[in-house]
Amino acid sequence: MNRFMLLFLLTIIIILNSILELNAQWQKVNLGPAGGEINSVAVIGGNVFAAANAGINRSTNNGVTWTNVNSSLTSCFAPIGSNILAGTSSGVIISTDSGSTWSGPNPGMPYWTVAFAVRDTMIFAATDNGIYLSTNNGTSWTDINKDQNTVDALAVIGTNIYAGTGSGLLLSTDNGYSWSNIATSDYYSNQQMNCIAGNDSTIFVGTPGQLLIDKDNSWGIADIGLNYGTSILSILVNNSDVFIGTTNGVYISTNNGGSWTAASNGMPVPPKQVYSIAASPTGAGGTNLYAATNNGVYLSTNDGVSWTPENNGTVGTDVYSITGSGSKIFAAFGLNNTSIFFSTDYGLTWNTSANSGLGAKLIYNLTIIDSGLYATSDYGLFLSSNDGENWSSIDGAFMDTVVPYDIVQSGSNLVVSTQNYGIYYSSNNGASWNKAGGFNTQIVPVLSVIGSKVFSESANGMYLSTDNGENWVELNDTLTNEGLFVGILSIGSTLFAVNEGEAHTVNGDEPTYTSLNKSTDNGITWNPVSITGMPPYFLGYIYSLIVNGSDIFVAINDRVYGSIDSGNNWNNISHGLPGGEILTLFANDSSVFAGDPGSGIWRLPLSDIVTVVKQPVLSSSPKSSMLWQNYPNPFNPSTIISYDISKLSHVTINIYDILGRKVETLVDAERLPGHYQVTFNASRITSGVYFYRITAGSFVQTKKLMVIK
Repeated sequence: MNRFMLLFLLTIIIILNSILELNAQWQKVNLGPAGGEINSVAVIGGNVFAAANAGINRSTNNGVTWTNVNSSLTSCFAPIGSNILAGTSSGVIISTDSGSTWSGPNPGMPYWTVAFAVRDTMIFAATDNGIYLSTNNGTSWTDINKDQNTVDALAVIGTNIYAGTGSGLLLSTDNGYSWSNIATSDYYSNQQMNCIAGNDSTIFVGTPGQLLIDKDNSWGIADIGLNYGTSILSILVNNSDVFIGTTNGVYISTNNGGSWTAASNGMPVPPKQVYSIAASPTGAGGTNLYAATNNGVYLSTNDGVSWTPENNGTVGTDVYSITGSGSKIFAAFGLNNTSIFFSTDYGLTWNTSANSGLGAKLIYNLTIIDSGLYATSDYGLFLSSNDGENWSSIDGAFMDTVVPYDIVQSGSNLVVSTQNYGIYYSSNNGASWNKAGGFNTQIVPVLSVIGSKVFSESANGMYLSTDNGENWVELNDTLTNEGLFVGILSIGSTLFAVNEGEAHTVNGDEPTYTSLNKSTDNGITWNPVSITGMPPYFLGYIYSLIVNGSDIFVAINDRVYGSIDSGNNWNNISHGLPGGEILTLFANDSSVFAGDPGSGIWRLPLSDIVTVVKQPVLSSSPKSSMLWQNYPNPFNPSTIISYDISKLSHVTINIYDILGRKVETLVDAERLPGHYQVTFNASRITSGVYFYRITAGSFVQTKKLMVIK
């Protein structure tokens, strides 16, 4: 063979390999409610910046439209000369072109940065590992507060620097090199300090329960006009006005904190949590105010008298349920204010449902039964007969005390599983409900209808009903720890289910090895399915398992695998996905849809899937470090967090609230290479969105979890 022919064949092989690699390519569905969680806003130069869990949004037209310019989980901003600093969950990133592009974080300070304070050429950063100082525009940092673990707030007021910590308020008069504790009062000396601001005569400090005010070294509590127990999240001193953002909206004081008036007109009722407020002069003495809330950005052009949402381009990405029938697809977004979108053309175009009667509820599952769309939520069971435009409650009063999770139809019965209260059934379309018999576990069960049988796969075992969900018996099957609430599916007479497998103690932790299993004898005997690139038992979780004709798709951690021959051969079809955990899958005659709470919905045409058969590769230790999505999520009160360590490292795993304040440390120890697991019990904290972050040497990764009580 001559040299030319050899080069030609090599070129053909490279092209063919590229085609196979790119053939299964996921595309982002530009879909979701306007808004989403916004952690902070800042006006820098002629731009407005909004920090979100999904990255940095920038507006060049006073908030009318927004563009995402960075994907880092961001908490705060600071202008430094012609540069901009942003605090992220992994350190500080820098922009030198007005926020168009970002670099970093630089090595040496890989800590969650929640606040900046600037004094001349000195930049102070509040992190979960103390206070850091930079004198070279954020390029490098020095630890100047080694005794403090977590710092939640910073402010430069006059010649002093103030730091808010979990144990009180600190003061430095020597540029941060030494600190003393300020006794704000006998009771509040050791309280958490969320935010700090001030002027020449007054210092304001926000705590989880009160606003503290210091006038001439005399501390007091602001109690005129503020609701008792209001958590103060942010403070803005703007000329003669003082604004505070709270868990009950915005308040304003025009007399330097002497009294306060609610100023949340235009925000949803009850008022939203306001994490940050920023001001931008508009000329002629006017000011634009921007508020970062848990439902997007709000703008006031009249000093807080009224507010309007400004979220064109800031898309909420929290998606937890996708369902459909034929050409129709429905998707539920949102943790604090659910929005339902629907498509009637296989997902090519989408519309927003009115959601009348549903309100701001967390949706666990959307399910189509006959011509009705059912929604299980944290406030009961709802039905819509017109594509989500209008909803009516069908909980029959029984769900005043239980929370429905899954719903199916078997025969003439509706069957509902609940969180911690077993299974109920209704023979009159939800007008009244009866508790099913024989179900001995109260752990959230998932329901699956296969022919005339109803299966429930729970954490305590597998159950079967042959009378439309009215009575149940526990199966003596061969699955050891049962499933992860993904349901039982069938292709012909073959059943598929998930098993947690066995836990092995490694350095005090017990990682769980999960497997996909199949049964050909009605669920009595199960055998693990070998999936391409994965050992029969693997670390991590199967979050979703779906069947579409003879096709079967499974979401394992951040990857999706597909089989078009009833589960015999598999292909990793994850190319193009962003790398976040895939919590829900859906397939129709056109495409497969994947829901990632961090980045929204992704679509892969069925015609793009290429089956490539490979031998499974066993691995006793991880090739790279990894933090997995917690399971279950949402949860109450406990969840499991798994992680991989690729080399000997000192490992820390911390839990943070939405403002980046540390609420608990789960791991702080040396770890050998291996797979690990730790349980987080959230009984001490309130409902809401939190973050957990691992640091193992130079490896840092952050993920989101949700507590529901």
